[in-house]
Amino acid sequence: MRCCNLRWGFVEDPRDREVASLVCRRWHRVDALSRKHVTLPFCYAVSPKRLLARFPRPEWLAVKGKPRAAMKGDYYRYLAEFSTGTEKKAASDQSLMAYQHAMVVASSELSPAHQIRLGLALNLSVFFYEIMNSHERSLIFNALFLPFY
Repeated sequence: MRCCNLRWGFVEDPRDREVASLVCRRWHRVDALSRKHVTLPFCYAVSPKRLLARFPRPEWLAVKGKPRAAMKGDYYRYLAEFSTGTEKKAASDQSLMAYQHAMVVASSELSPAHQIRLGLALNLSVFFYEIMNSHERSLIFNALFLPFY
């Protein structure tokens, strides 16, 4: 709203002020709605440190369908990247379970070319390659899950 208030000095005509007021109200509403609802594309663009700061307890990412299950798998994958020892093992197991759940949901509800399903396949392949150090499994998974590409 501050950006709209800073522009009032440049608007002299009353009709222009009405239009500017309407634009500012709509911008404020869109801004307020975007702060309440976090969508998946925004979560994928967030660094792991910010994700950990926003969701300090992984249980808060309840698995309620494809986006949240994929996000939970990504969250635990990020934890596994930064952890060592038993923490890494636990995080990688949780990540694998979340990814498997997301794959089941995505396979049954989404088309093979859906962007969430393709992103999930890519993230699971990265999980196998980097976290599990299973290069062959990553390649086999890609061949099975993405037969058209």
